[in-house]
Amino acid sequence: MARVYMQVYAWAALVATVGGLAAMLMFPPASARVDASGAPYFAPSVIDPATGKPVDLSTLIRHYRGD
Repeated sequence: MARVYMQVYAWAALVATVGGLAAMLMFPPASARVDASGAPYFAPSVIDPATGKPVDLSTLIRHYRGD
């Protein structure tokens, strides 16, 4: 009987884990899409016209906001 309980527990844990991961991938919360400055996490870098080097978008936002 203990073996049945353990199998039910293991399957329930698997379903909860896979279901939770699937829910996070399909419907991510708003906090998972942008950082504190409002820039998307997966935004490409922008080119600094003065130096020609790439600058992180959140750094650029903080610069223009005056942070």
